[in-house]
Amino acid sequence: MASDKAKEWLDKVITGTDPKSATEQIFNCTNNDSLTTKVGQLKRQFSDEIHTYLTNDMRYAAPSAFNMIKVIANNTNVKDVPAAVRLKACQDILSRAGFDPAQVHEIKTPLTKEQLQGKLLSIVEDNPDAVTNLLAMVENNQEIKH
Repeated sequence: MASDKAKEWLDKVITGTDPKSATEQIFNCTNNDSLTTKVGQLKRQFSDEIHTYLTNDMRYAAPSAFNMIKVIANNTNVKDVPAAVRLKACQDILSRAGFDPAQVHEIKTPLTKEQLQGKLLSIVEDNPDAVTNLLAMVENNQEIKH
């Protein structure tokens, strides 16, 4: 069970007071090492409560934050909102709706075309039956499993 001082600390921290300041005020810690230790103990003790509070707070703030992003995205008055900021707001909206930018994956190899051909030839020479089976599967439109 948490002490009254610990509960007071939690109330201060979840309402925006810096954890170090709250610890200093409530527990009268003057030594920096003991202050840091006490802050760590309290954060661990109340980690679930802090997480729950922050999650709920963000959940309630999300609609107004989203509306603000829409206002910024739609503001065409150049003096108020620069184009780069409006673009970022539009990208945020699209991202939240599941329309993230396409990802490009580029595979780079340090081998030249000739080196790759040589390696491929050595694989074919070492495994002639596998290559014959693979070609037969391709000709018959069979699924290739690896």
